Amino acid sequence: MPYPNSRISAFVIIFLICLTAVPVSVSSSETRAYEIKAAFLYNFVKFVEWPESLMKQSRGIITVGIMGTGDFGNAFDVIAGRSVKDMKLSVRYFEKAEDIRACHLLFVSDSEKNRLRDILESVRGYPVLTVGDAEDFSTLGGIIRFYTENNKVRFEINISAASKADLKISAKLLEVAKIAK
Repeated sequence: MPYPNSRISAFVIIFLICLTAVPVSVSSSETRAYEIKAAFLYNFVKFVEWPESLMKQSRGIITVGIMGTGDFGNAFDVIAGRSVKDMKLSVRYFEKAEDIRACHLLFVSDSEKNRLRDILESVRGYPVLTVGDAEDFSTLGGIIRFYTENNKVRFEINISAASKADLKISAKLLEVAKIAK
């Protein structure tokens, strides 16, 4: 007669193998990546200074704009309403490049890589912190580019582009960033 514990052990092992064999959906890992990026956006606001005149006009609101499509879920919505520097964050989704000048920080998804040059051109000369994840984002004049290294989200900063946008980036943020060349 077989041992009852060996049957239970075999069942548990087969059950665990079946669980680990189920592929994790791409969308869940992509959504998680956007949640991490949203947390970065929230923290970027803490370490960037916009022109004082713009902040006075903002009436206590910092607008975070999102352009593009992706498996965002509500990843960016979780920062809406949070306070930074005595100001509330507002999250808005944009489709047209001409509407984005109304935001302080603009995240441009990689899905917009075909329109990236036009999007960045539409905010050139305005104090908008542009953040994106397209490979040539910094090269085209974007300020902060997300990239993945060793399965971790990292970022690089284009100091020249930040200066042209009249934004001051804290030395603390620059210490932990890769500087775009």
